Amino acid sequence: MRMAGINVRKATLADGDGIAEVIKENYNTKTFAEAREFFDRDFNSGMNYLIAETDGKIIGFATWKMHDRPYHELAELHAIAVSDAFKGRGIAKELFDATLEGAKEFFSSRGLSLRKFYLLAHANNEKAIKFYRKMGMEEETKIPDHYYRGIDEVVMAMYLK
Repeated sequence: MRMAGINVRKATLADGDGIAEVIKENYNTKTFAEAREFFDRDFNSGMNYLIAETDGKIIGFATWKMHDRPYHELAELHAIAVSDAFKGRGIAKELFDATLEGAKEFFSSRGLSLRKFYLLAHANNEKAIKFYRKMGMEEETKIPDHYYRGIDEVVMAMYLK
């Protein structure tokens, strides 16, 4: 169910500045230029970006990518981020749902079916893990010191067939 006044759509390169603002708010980036470079690198490497916007302002985004080969039928949810002023309004759920649907459509357009939708979350990010559980994801395993020394990653997944 879509929230009134919120539009979720596929991002374009022209959305980069708005997405960079959300990246700067939510990730370990020190400057707007660094956040914009983060977006440009991911977007230009084929990362799928969806945005949530209201009144022409980007207020959140989600990213996903196919894992390895299409016939493996795996997609990784890479990120969901929402501007601080809009958190707690169900926007992350809308982005999650749209991302899952986008991944399903991607595989369907190739005569395949999304088999597994998964993500990695910092083990100390209890809020994110709780959210993903609520979305139907289950913890599979932990990867010690995956991105940062001293912080494990939790692998969470949803099997669709």
